[in-house]
Amino acid sequence: MASAQKRFGNAKPSDEMRHVCALIDGEILQWPQVAARSMFGFRAYYRASTIFALLPETRALETPNSIAYKLQTGGAREGAKWISCETDGPEKVRAALALLDRAYTSAGRKKKPSRKMQ
Repeated sequence: MASAQKRFGNAKPSDEMRHVCALIDGEILQWPQVAARSMFGFRAYYRASTIFALLPETRALETPNSIAYKLQTGGAREGAKWISCETDGPEKVRAALALLDRAYTSAGRKKKPSRKMQ
């Protein structure tokens, strides 16, 4: 439980962070196959049915100025590979979008089917 509290803080994002998230949101929603949903105080972004990013809405992530993204890896458990990134100002939007583009691309890769022991 302590690790969940560390990853998802109780702090609220600042007005500046909300502005940064609005800029990122406007860009990401233009990408093909992207949908966004509110989830537990965050805004989750999906490529088709695969989640690839979280932005703070009413709750902050690890720090008040961080976003989270996930690079898909074969065989990794859901939620095991979240990475946070500091976006402490509008000048960092471009860098955050580059990271989110990597996560978006990775979310579009086909997952390898698991092999069952016979």
